[in-house]
Amino acid sequence: MHTRLVLVVLACVIAITQAQTIVKVVIDSADHTTLEALVIKAELVDALVVTSPTTKFTLFAPTDTAFTTDLETIPATLKTKLTDDPINANHKALLQDVLKQHVISAAARILAADL
Repeated sequence: MHTRLVLVVLACVIAITQAQTIVKVVIDSADHTTLEALVIKAELVDALVVTSPTTKFTLFAPTDTAFTTDLETIPATLKTKLTDDPINANHKALLQDVLKQHVISAAARILAADL
């Protein structure tokens, strides 16, 4: 788990230093195809595009392996709700809520001591 966190932080640093968006980093990553598909399905792409230099956030981006492992541990009915295609409005809201749990605003000021 710590390895995933380190990789996500590195991806965010790369996004900032190369003036890329987090969306571009996810799209360009071969290890985040599931996250990319779910963000598109949940219609959250625009929410992850930084429109101002003062807008900063961190995306804890699960890898495809993490999604595979996590999806195996959740009940089948919930898995279906999150991955069905096409997704209905209620399930899309649920998927959005789950994905939003992976985003933290820089204003949150979460320090290592808080973890």
